[in-house]
Amino acid sequence: MALEKIQKANDIKELTEEEIAKKEKQEKWMMNATVAISVVIAAAVFMVLPYFLSACRLSLGMCWKAGVAAEVIGVPSGSIGEKLYNAKIYLNTPDLFAWTIVIIVISFVFEKCFLGIVSRVVYMIEHK
Repeated sequence: MALEKIQKANDIKELTEEEIAKKEKQEKWMMNATVAISVVIAAAVFMVLPYFLSACRLSLGMCWKAGVAAEVIGVPSGSIGEKLYNAKIYLNTPDLFAWTIVIIVISFVFEKCFLGIVSRVVYMIEHK
């Protein structure tokens, strides 16, 4: 029994001695592959960031336009779209301009706040 354990230990020792070079080569390859993948991902992120900010800016503008248009079409009670629609229907020009200004101001404030947060996140990513 003890003799079998010694033989197994010797077999394991011989096996590891024969494959040490192979394992070191595999580990070196894995480390190089990991570095290459992380460099490619980092490069892709840095290439996309300026376009990401532009896309956020454009999509925020479009979402406010689509949201107000949906409110005007659907006319849910108590919404800005309802107030805008009623001002248009009853030819109440001062209210129409006032609600238009409210929509522009809310859109501007929301866009600046959201883009400020996105810009800080992008800055933190760029300056890690």
